[in-house]
Amino acid sequence: MRVPKSLSAALCIASLAGCAMQVSDGSQEVGETEAPLLVRQGVDSSGNRFDSLWSSSQRRSIRYCISNAFNTDPAHYTSTFKATLVSTYAEAARVWGNAIDVRVIYLPAQDASCNGSNNNVDFDIVPNTSLLVTQAQSDFPHFARASRHIQIGPQGTGNYPAQALHELGHMLGFSDSDVLLNNPYRVVTGVDPSPDANGNATVQNDTASIMRSNGGNTALDRMDKLGGQALYGIPFESIGGTIQGKPGVSSWGPNRL
Repeated sequence: MRVPKSLSAALCIASLAGCAMQVSDGSQEVGETEAPLLVRQGVDSSGNRFDSLWSSSQRRSIRYCISNAFNTDPAHYTSTFKATLVSTYAEAARVWGNAIDVRVIYLPAQDASCNGSNNNVDFDIVPNTSLLVTQAQSDFPHFARASRHIQIGPQGTGNYPAQALHELGHMLGFSDSDVLLNNPYRVVTGVDPSPDANGNATVQNDTASIMRSNGGNTALDRMDKLGGQALYGIPFESIGGTIQGKPGVSSWGPNRL
């Protein structure tokens, strides 16, 4: 039996706990699974878990800066590397913003003081030369502002547009789908990766997901989008909204609130 794509997507979003799908050609084989988007969880002082997400009042104005320090370390970053980051993160913000109901806004005026002490932005993108070449790492929404960064290792020949999509996915609350490092998480769509004692997935999940840490993927796949929509909602313009007067410096899809 095969289920039309539009119906399977609606069913997936309607039943957020444990949706399992295989949709690559517009249909689904019943019994097949396409593995999950995972949301990182925090733990409160009482030991209760909560999803690491931006609140409804924050998610349409998630602000970031990109440190000018990328321009002052020629041993690790070329003179054009910061411009590369500006364009790749703007595009990553646009792609996520067209898929789910978030708005991620670049504030270049904050770049001169782009660090964890700057409360004019919600996260910062900063160099970290202790990381491997082309490596990056990101924190999550529930982290304190002083610890909420995307850190970029020394420049190399990596796929920076794909890396930006992946790291921004973390900053929106999504965990790696294949290496959990024993951090708490919740399955939003798909099947549980059932990590082993070292935090590595024993159930090989969605090889096309942008959140697969070693997948070499370059775009959001259907489960990234469906899982993100289950958590943040569908972008306003996808249901026919039109809003005028958008700010001049921003990164998001057209006709957004």
